[in-house]
Amino acid sequence: MAWVAVLRGQVQQRRCGSGWKCLLDRRTDINGNWNSGQVDAYDPTSDSWSERLATYPHEFSNMAVTTYDGAIYCFGGSHFSSVCGYAYRFDPSLASFTPLSDMPTARNNAVALTVGDKIFVIGGSTTTGLTNIVEVYDPALNTWSLADSMPLALASMVAGVIDDRIYVAGGSAVSGPSSAILEYDPQASHWTTVGSLQTPRTGPMGAVVGGSLYVIGGDAGAQLLSSVEVFSP
Repeated sequence: MAWVAVLRGQVQQRRCGSGWKCLLDRRTDINGNWNSGQVDAYDPTSDSWSERLATYPHEFSNMAVTTYDGAIYCFGGSHFSSVCGYAYRFDPSLASFTPLSDMPTARNNAVALTVGDKIFVIGGSTTTGLTNIVEVYDPALNTWSLADSMPLALASMVAGVIDDRIYVAGGSAVSGPSSAILEYDPQASHWTTVGSLQTPRTGPMGAVVGGSLYVIGGDAGAQLLSSVEVFSP
């Protein structure tokens, strides 16, 4: 197992805090900390970027992003010191955004995950601080509902879906970087603490590969991390 640097396909506009998702064998980046509204797509086969596919309707970073039925869904985010509850659907084939019903709780640094035909937007930070709220979006009806809240308030965590269950790891807690690994069963609407990271961290990136959740990098509070931890249910 080794890391390979991708050099030839560097995105031209540097950014952090962008919403990104893999769809149709391409990685799509939306916005970023420079609040540009720019949408780019990366093709790993050709190691190349398609830049400025579209422009997000608002200049936001730190959105929650997921995919469903061939489209990318974007929720919330921040514009400098403000947070929002905007929701949009991005259709890559048309390179266009469609506004959806606003998320009931405006927030940034949440995570969004798709299980079946529903999208779960979990945690994040509101104007009053961290939240443990879980709101569920129904793409067919364009409506929102509430699910059971997380056991603790978290933002900037990593999450993934394994066997139709949601796993959340790390993040920013009230006490600082979190080590908690949480499992949510949408069928039972129940949260369980199932493990701990070896190193508490906020703001890691990650993905599910082969039935395991990879937790990559992050901020331990006193230092940035390069370590990778793997959780297998």
